[in-house]
This record gives sequence, C-alpha cells and structure tokens, in this order.
Amino acid sequence: MQFFSQKTSKRQGDHPRFVAEIRESWANSASPKSHDFAYGNCRLVNCPACQSYRTINVRGQVFPLTLPIILIAEIVRSLSIFLFQRMKTIRHVPWWFLLWGGLVLAAPAEPEDPSLSRPILSVQKTPPTLLPPSVDEKLDPPRTTIDSKDDADVLDLHLTTETMAVDLATVLRLAGMDNPQILLARERVLEAVAQRQYAAAQLLPSLHLGTSYDDHNGNLQRSGGGILKVDRESYYVGAGAIAIAAGTVNIPGIGWNLNLSDTIYRVLISRQFVEQQRYANRAMENQVLGRVALAYTNLLYAEGKRALAIVNRQDAREVARITAQYAKAGAGREADKERAATLLAHREAEVIAAEGEALQASARLAEFLNLEPSIRLHTAEDRAVPAAVVPEPIPLPELLAIALLNRPELAQRQSAIGGALLALQAAKVLPFSPNLLIGLSYGGEGGGSNLVNEPVGTTPFARGDPRFGLGAERLDFDAIAFWSLQNLGVGNLGFIRESQSKARTADLEYQAMLDQVRAEVAQAQSRTQARFAQIQAAEKAVAAITIGYAEDVKAIKASIGPARVAHPIELLDSLRLLAEARRTYLEAIIKYNQAQVELYVALGEPPADTLARLVPTR
Repeated sequence: MQFFSQKTSKRQGDHPRFVAEIRESWANSASPKSHDFAYGNCRLVNCPACQSYRTINVRGQVFPLTLPIILIAEIVRSLSIFLFQRMKTIRHVPWWFLLWGGLVLAAPAEPEDPSLSRPILSVQKTPPTLLPPSVDEKLDPPRTTIDSKDDADVLDLHLTTETMAVDLATVLRLAGMDNPQILLARERVLEAVAQRQYAAAQLLPSLHLGTSYDDHNGNLQRSGGGILKVDRESYYVGAGAIAIAAGTVNIPGIGWNLNLSDTIYRVLISRQFVEQQRYANRAMENQVLGRVALAYTNLLYAEGKRALAIVNRQDAREVARITAQYAKAGAGREADKERAATLLAHREAEVIAAEGEALQASARLAEFLNLEPSIRLHTAEDRAVPAAVVPEPIPLPELLAIALLNRPELAQRQSAIGGALLALQAAKVLPFSPNLLIGLSYGGEGGGSNLVNEPVGTTPFARGDPRFGLGAERLDFDAIAFWSLQNLGVGNLGFIRESQSKARTADLEYQAMLDQVRAEVAQAQSRTQARFAQIQAAEKAVAAITIGYAEDVKAIKASIGPARVAHPIELLDSLRLLAEARRTYLEAIIKYNQAQVELYVALGEPPADTLARLVPTR
C-alpha cells in the first residue's frame, strides 16, 4: 500500500480544482450577496434572516408599509375635507402625496456600495478531484480511510450508528446557513436597520385622536389677582385632547416636536451604524468560516492519523511475526521477540487513541455546523493533499494591499469614524438649530359654568347650575420655534468635547486594527512558507525510510536460517522511524493547509480574480 505523492515542490498550480472548490464554497457561503440585507439579494431559499428582512426593508424603502400608510393618509385627507369645509384650499391639497414624500425622505434608497459587492463564483455540480492528474507518481498522499477488511477490527468507539460524509464545500455551506454566531450577527444587522428606520420616521408628524373632560368647582385667580368662585365643566373630542378654557389644545391632533439638526443627524448617524453592523456581520462570517475550515482540517488530520495508526499496526504485526520466526529458528533472542510484541501493543493503543481523537474532532465540527454531536462526521476525501488557496508568487506588499481593500474589520472601523464625525458636527450645530413645536387640532368643544347661563326658563339649567352647552367646531394651529443653550452653553461645550474624544478614539481603533491586519497577513504568509518547506523535508524523509525499512525486512527474512546477516533491533528501529516520518508528513500537509486558510481569512476572503496570477512556464 502506497501512501505518499509525487514531489510537491510545484507550489503554483497544485490541485487547481481542489483550490477552486475551496474558494467557490467560501464565496457561496460567506459572500454578502448571499445575505445582502441592504439590497435583498439573498441567494438562499427560505432564509429566515432574509425573509424577515424583506418584511422590513426592500432596497431602502419600507415597501410592505406603503399600502396601510396610503390608506391612513386617505382617511386623514377625507377627515380634513369634512372638518375644513369652510377652507376651500384644504380640499385640494394632496395629503397622501405629502405623507408619501415624507415616507420616502424617511427611508431613502441607498446607492450600492462597490466595497460590499464581491463576485460570486459558480458552484461546481461535481465533487472536486483531490489528486493531481499525473500518472507517474512515486508517492501517494497520506490516506485518511482504510480499505482493507483486516483493519475493520478497530475498537468501536462510535457513540451512535448515524454517520455523515462531508467535504469542505458542504461544511462551509452548512455553517453559512445554520451557525448561531453568524445568525446572531445577521440579527444585529436587522436591528440596526430597524433603528435607522425609527430615526428617519422622526421626521414625520404624529397623529393623536382623543377626548378630554374637565370639571372644576371652587376658586380661580384672575390675571389681575382677584379670586373668583367658579363651577364649570367642559369637554373636547376630535383630533387632539386636553382643551381647557381659553388655552390651545395641549395635545395636538397632528404634531411635530423635534430639534431640526438633531433629527437629521440622527438619521445620518444611524446609516453609519447600519454600515458598521453590516461589515461586522461580514467579519463574523469570515472568522466563523475560517474556524470551520480549520475544524474540518483537524477532522481530516484525525482521520489521517487513524489511518496511519492502522497501517503502522499492520507493519508492527508483520514485524512481530518475522521476529518470532527469527527467534524460533534460533537466529535471534527472545528479548527481540518481546520488543516486537511490545511495539505491537503500543500500535494497538495508538489506534484506539486516534479513534478517540477522530470522535472529538467530529463533535467539534458538528458544534460549528449546529448539528447533533451524536452524528459521526467523516471526511469525503480519502487523501490529504496540499491545497494552495492563495497563490505563492504574490509578494507580501501586494498581500497587504489586498487585505486593506477586503478586510471588513477595517471598513467597520471606517464607518465608526464616519459616525463619530457626524456626531461631532451635530454637537457643534445643536446650539444654532431650532426646536420646533408645530400642532394642528380640530374637534368639537362644549361646556358651561355658573357664571354664564341661558335666560331664565329657556332650558332646564337656567337656575344657575353648571351645565353643558351645545358643542361647536374648534380649530387650533400652533407653531413654536426656540433655540437653547444647555447649562448656559457649558453643557454644549462638554457635549462637543465628548464627541471630539469619541472621534479620536474611533481613529485610534482603526489604526490598531490596521496594525493587527498587517501582522496577521505577514505571520500567515511566513507560516505557509515554513509549512511548505516542512512538507518537502518530510517527503524526503518518508522516501528514504521507506526504502530503508524495505531493505531491513528483506534482510531479516534472509537471516532466518543458518546465515545471520541482519539483527531484529535494526528492523524495529526502522519501523519506529517509518511511523514517525509518516505522521510528520501528514502533519506538515495539514498544517500547510491550515496556514493557507489562515492567510485567506487574513486577506478578508478576496475574490478569485484578485488572487489570480499567471503560472510561469519554461
């Protein structure tokens, strides 16, 4: 049985279909176009996050709320025509058009941000080919499965009988749909969108329909200081409430109560906050899918170790058998036979330990995929091969530039800076911005008192008792504008200084994140180069010890008899070196693939055309 592949020194172009599958799976599971909350372009079917979003916002407009708002506007317009019959000009005012204009202003359509648009690669309908097409291979990649029935007697540590074979494309797709951390980040985007809509809605007036009743008995002080004993009653019903005596309607039927600049800046700041949450969602997808890919490679590593442990156990059994024959023929000592038996026992324990590690890796991957931990996950690949997700000829300065353009954390910090600067502008403008109180009320009012009565004999209330008179129409319009200096201006000054500090903090956080991104990219690239060098060294070691082990087996078999040309201790030492070389080779390949995943995550999941490079030819 062969285990190792041809020399892996071709760093550019190794296993292109496997690398393309990784990038396509990542793009289809983590691309913002798969869950684009701003533009409603979700590519998933029956996505609960996007379905709930479509009930709130479609292309920046509150589309599901359009019909009921138009109906309410028509009702208000009809009521206004009925109430304002004497005001001929009101009848021709298109109230529904005014409210619709305010609605559009409250939720304006946003232009598409090119930074959020990443090309979506097509999904392959066939599974990837993991082995290169070369036919003159000297070594096969390390296997992760065992075909021999002889090796099916591994200790059964399975907790259940339910198993599932998965590949990297499958786990990335499942994580993109069902991972709780990703879903939580998407819900935060929906919450930010709702807050933005609420902030924009503050530009619209509030409608109040109600009634009020007032009953007073006792003294009242006149404006001149005199005391007057009055028993009175009054009521009001219509658009608004609380209309008492000669004052206006305290709660207007249609009213605005806002600070002009503060309301406008709140809308702008809420937009920046939506952008922050959108980029935070992308960052969470990037991090979680990176951890999922690492968990999958850990499962591949665990199953590869299990396969190698079984192969090493087979070799140990063969060595134990040969050593026993060697001792039985009188050509060796019993101590060598016992050493081989001890080595075989160790190999049996390694198989059991490797099976346990595979179960733990499966449970860890199931946690990321939101699956039952009782389901045993298996890798669909039967070989562990190096996968260069990021082409190696790209120099470090170019990788840093790609990361600066694609890392969502940096864009999130930039949105935070934009929000902080808007807040600073709002604090500076606030003392010069008017506070507006505008109210329009219409209804019917009636009442009476013991001081004003009908002539004697005309009504049952002509005896001087308080009573209700006939109600009549009442129309009130109030407009108030005033400017404020909070705490003699000291409060405004403190607010401005606080906003300045928050703006500087946002800028420093961006600088810190920039340094972190640079360090992550540089470290990930150095790890990929070191891991690839380890693959080459481990490959040479495996090739050398495989030849040496075969020669020792051949020599020890030839020594069974009168001629003694080999020693069992040499065969046991070759077996130990072979097992260690196999494990080192497998570990080097897995760590190289993990370093590639880390580099791809550090670059911010750039599109394939950004990473495409010409392959040098001779």
